[in-house]
Amino acid sequence: MNAHPGNNQRRIHYLDLSIQKWLLVALVAMEIALTVIAMWMLYKALGEAIDQDLYRIHLADNLSVFGYLLREGMKVLGVVLLANVAALVVADRIWAYGVNRIVRSLTALIDAALHLDFSEKVHVPCNHAVLVQGLAWRNAERVRIEGIRRDISTLPDLPATTKEREEVADRLKKILDALP
Repeated sequence: MNAHPGNNQRRIHYLDLSIQKWLLVALVAMEIALTVIAMWMLYKALGEAIDQDLYRIHLADNLSVFGYLLREGMKVLGVVLLANVAALVVADRIWAYGVNRIVRSLTALIDAALHLDFSEKVHVPCNHAVLVQGLAWRNAERVRIEGIRRDISTLPDLPATTKEREEVADRLKKILDALP
């Protein structure tokens, strides 16, 4: 029941390599930086714990190096978690901006087609596969409409004889077959 030709059918792509590649590079760079920062923070905390206990002569009852390191570890995990949540928010905004840019361009293309404007004045940047496919569809429709217009212009004004009427009826049937 699909009236569209096979080469104009929409194909669902969940991957957009142009955006996702750079988001992945940024994520890996951020995780490397976070790991280095977390290691430095834990090294600093461990150094402070050792310095506190190094010169202690008597062991106190409430001595808890483990508790101190656990608190410092939780601080580091909190910073890492906060940075990851911020990275997710930024990645979501970048992804939404990219998708909205593509959808706006496609909407302009569709709006022009709804108003039967298949001219080249509708500028659509061809930087995404969906837009390239949309422009290919628009160009195919322009060629089809020009063919119909050409066929209509060859029709005689008023067919006088029965034979001419039959010829015009055959041409009109071919033109109607070309319509969706």
